[in-house]
Amino acid sequence: MNKRLISKNLVLFILLALVLSGCKIVGSKLDGGKNQTVQEYLASVGTAIESLDANKIADLIAFPIVIPLEFDDEDDVVWDIAEIKIEKADFIEYASTILTEIRNNKFELKVEINDPEEGTIEITGGGNSNEATVENAVLYITLEITEDAAKQALRNLQDKMMEILKEYINNADWDEDFKEAALKDLEDEEMDFEENWEDILIDLEMQEWPGEFELELPLMPLELTKEGKKWKLDVTAIFDSMLSSEYDDF
Repeated sequence: MNKRLISKNLVLFILLALVLSGCKIVGSKLDGGKNQTVQEYLASVGTAIESLDANKIADLIAFPIVIPLEFDDEDDVVWDIAEIKIEKADFIEYASTILTEIRNNKFELKVEINDPEEGTIEITGGGNSNEATVENAVLYITLEITEDAAKQALRNLQDKMMEILKEYINNADWDEDFKEAALKDLEDEEMDFEENWEDILIDLEMQEWPGEFELELPLMPLELTKEGKKWKLDVTAIFDSMLSSEYDDF
């Protein structure tokens, strides 16, 4: 079977579809009675994804997640609302819907957060501190999937995401004209993967579907916060750091 590195965007999009579909990932089980180390947290990510349990995946994240939508830069769009706030219950509801919906694809997937080929993961904080930053970490992905299964996974993911977004737009407290325009824009973005598949392969400089992919994705600094005895990914802190231009290189 051929192996090659391909577009990160395609692999990550397929990965998202498949992580929500059912996958075999190597991870480690943790003792809930002791304080979790940062290293144990990083190893637990694969186990949580493998479980396909929205509650276990949510347990990796600090809630609520607050995403600001208003920016000072004149070039950025200022939305009618200042932020999006995602509570744990909302995350579990939507994730469970997708996990339940997309489960009919055959593939092999291995995901691991580990040291880069040269160097090591750098952890600041941790220990007795309630905050930690993980830098220089790499996400290693090996994905084996047939061409037909990849197309189906992408179709299933798109259909479910479109359904969720349309429901959100229809229920939003927006002007009716704005709703209509948003729904039209959403429909225009929908892709026919079967019709456009050859173009996708050409854009990725692929003459045929490789079947097996390997990806090494350097991760931006991960901000962690400790809740009780377990570490959580502080998504809000990561957004704040990105907007403050602290991580311009990512």
